[in-house]
Amino acid sequence: MGSPRAKYKGRGQFAKYLGTFGFEKNVLVRNDKDGGFDILWFPPLGAFPFRAMVSLQCKNSTYNREEGFKSVGRAKQSFLRHSYARAEECHLHCVVYNDYIDEKVMEHARHAEFVPLGLSDLAPLTVPISLTYL
Repeated sequence: MGSPRAKYKGRGQFAKYLGTFGFEKNVLVRNDKDGGFDILWFPPLGAFPFRAMVSLQCKNSTYNREEGFKSVGRAKQSFLRHSYARAEECHLHCVVYNDYIDEKVMEHARHAEFVPLGLSDLAPLTVPISLTYL
């Protein structure tokens, strides 16, 4: 998603496209380009309009909590215009920084309303994933 878009150039076209995922017609407000969605990912869980949604915001900066909150703000407003999944618990906000997220950053990330991700989170896995069954 995000702007500039190659396929859906106009606000109306993009709003109609978002409608296929269960968003209402008024998901985009007057000066919106993308509704705050840099990347909107739908994990293969559920079916539209009941489906898990993950919003990924991209920041070309080091970790900054306040900037992360600003980035997530517009996407939160857009999620409030979903036909069913309006509650905070229905979607996950992540902010990807041009940075490495380590223990030092995590000390400052407490009480964030988003998951901070960094370059290391986007790197290919070099170790096998371990599963824990609860």
